[in-house]
Amino acid sequence: MDALFGLFDFIAKLGITGLTIAGAVWAIVQLGGEKWVNLYFDKKKESHKAEQQQNLKIRLAISERRLEPYRGLWNLMEPLSPRSGDPLDRSALETAFRKWYYASGNALFLSWKAMDAYVLATGLLIKTDVSDDAVRKAFSDLRTQMKKDMDVYTSDEATAQVGRGSVST
Repeated sequence: MDALFGLFDFIAKLGITGLTIAGAVWAIVQLGGEKWVNLYFDKKKESHKAEQQQNLKIRLAISERRLEPYRGLWNLMEPLSPRSGDPLDRSALETAFRKWYYASGNALFLSWKAMDAYVLATGLLIKTDVSDDAVRKAFSDLRTQMKKDMDVYTSDEATAQVGRGSVST
């Protein structure tokens, strides 16, 4: 304790006031603090960048694995083209989609949004009070989501009507 009082006495003899000490401490904290903050956020930025790169690698790997199941599902939807006027064989379609779903774990590769669209669309196949056009529209929505999942469409392109020239490039 005597050493501390000795230090204060020495500082007082030099003519340094408490205000000067407070100002010096503030300046040190400001300069040192800014460097610390910059170092901290540089580390965070690098960590975030590495995490983003890892997420991209995972998304690409999933996308590559998703391709074959999505192709199979796409092929099943030919009779559901909005341009087709033929009546739908709903029972055969429902069976084909159920088989696709379980075959080789295909459904594992549906994104959450695609799974939601798939469940809605296939559920409409068994409803007798839903028109074929409504079923076709639900499957069109599923195809659009699949294109978004595979990065074939951007979000803007997915909302535009195809064949109307409404998307600018």
